Amino acid sequence: VSPVFFEKEWRRVWMRTWQIGGLSYHMPEPGDFVNATLGRESILMVRQENGGVRAFFNVCQHRGARLTFADEGSAANGFTCPYHGWNWGADGRLAAMPDADDFPGGNPCGKLGLVEMPCEEFAGFVWFNMDPNCLPLRESLGSAGDEIEGYRMEKMVRVLNMTADA
Repeated sequence: VSPVFFEKEWRRVWMRTWQIGGLSYHMPEPGDFVNATLGRESILMVRQENGGVRAFFNVCQHRGARLTFADEGSAANGFTCPYHGWNWGADGRLAAMPDADDFPGGNPCGKLGLVEMPCEEFAGFVWFNMDPNCLPLRESLGSAGDEIEGYRMEKMVRVLNMTADA
């Protein structure tokens, strides 16, 4: 119940460890995304054109508005900020904005990007880490990675998602 302890744990544990953000099969096509919440942060994991996955903080770089509240979906047309209409591509780059040529300092399209973080796929899951200096996922997992891999989770599908309140 200590706010001081919570803040220390947040900075020293949760912001520095690999987290499972979603299931790989929920984002099969380029532009597909899953959105995970960890504490006060919202993380977008987006399938790229090359088949890889990238993760970004779900925050417009203009005024800090959340780009989407959806748990998953397709960003084939990018993410459009509901506040001022800035459009961010699936690759995290600013793709379009109203009156781009009138922007002080010049048109930022293609130059400005969402804040990215390490993201990897392993064992049917999409993982993210808010620490830009983290170890690679498999190195971080150590021998636990071999155990996880043995379950062949990438061959499984979820058939029920249920929450029970006591």
